[in-house]
Amino acid sequence: MSIKQNIILNDIISIKQGDVYEEKFSVSSEQFVEYSRLTGDTNPVHIDPKYCEETRFRTPIAPGMLIACVFSKIMSTKFPGPGTIYREQNVKFTSVIYPGDKLLARIVVEEYNKNDGLVTLKTIVKNGSKLAIEGKAKVFLAQVFARPIRTSKN
Repeated sequence: MSIKQNIILNDIISIKQGDVYEEKFSVSSEQFVEYSRLTGDTNPVHIDPKYCEETRFRTPIAPGMLIACVFSKIMSTKFPGPGTIYREQNVKFTSVIYPGDKLLARIVVEEYNKNDGLVTLKTIVKNGSKLAIEGKAKVFLAQVFARPIRTSKN
């Protein structure tokens, strides 16, 4: 294991109940189209402005799962960090998100079982003062999968 891997692993292991991570982000209509292309989700309410003119939204709205992807990005790269493995996620979509809205993702450690490395996280996205997504995730920390350090025999 490299020095960098050891530093990352030590940061991940220091996680504790009550820890919070927040990240600001936004999404664009171009990302809606790219998401549609990648997933095959061609619902016109996300990608067709003309269609949306006749809906209650009047303009394309974000695909909920596109927004929820922020949790995977954060968990695997920043908090808890590299090596984290998603076990499960539930989400409830509570308000509409439009292109350019200023969003805040918030992840809170609710439980940490050190014996099996399983962490329960509260996952939230806020759109201004409105709650847009809420849910829970369970992840395994990198330490569960860390290989033992090998020593060479002379």
